[in-house]
Amino acid sequence: MKRPTAAPDGRAGASVADRRLLLISVLVFVVTVIAVVPFAASRGPAPDAASAAGPDSMSRPSGFRSPEQRSAAISTAQEILPAIDAIAAQVASCAAYGDERRSQMNQHIAWIHDPEAIPGDIVIAMGENPIARLVFGMGAYTSNEWRLAGRPAGSCLIPIGQALNSILVTVGETPFEEFAG
Repeated sequence: MKRPTAAPDGRAGASVADRRLLLISVLVFVVTVIAVVPFAASRGPAPDAASAAGPDSMSRPSGFRSPEQRSAAISTAQEILPAIDAIAAQVASCAAYGDERRSQMNQHIAWIHDPEAIPGDIVIAMGENPIARLVFGMGAYTSNEWRLAGRPAGSCLIPIGQALNSILVTVGETPFEEFAG
């Protein structure tokens, strides 16, 4: 085993191998920074499409592909709002939802109430019918909670799942089999 060399003041100094390792580490770091910084800067936030398009387009989120898609989302949401409000009351009183799942359900309900509040990247990810996808997500959350609880027969999740199935049919989505009938 090689002993560390002593520095002029009597402290142990770094070996030549340690200095080389430090130099190589610093060089790798500098090269990485030089390579990553321009890449990260090029991937920065793009100009908002709505603001680039002019003041008339500022009224709609950038996620809607067209005014027609925005209008269809608002129309679909308005059509199902009474049923969504009934489900919101059921969700509030159903202890079978965990806090996180209840929060997710409430977020979807809020977005159905105000489709223009849906973040643009989420609208894009949901495709042509974002309201239908929100309802489908609520059905999936409810189905997962019921499955994780062991599918108890008297669960408050069942009537919520059945009500969501009814809305899924209305918005053109496939209902969940476990909540059929």
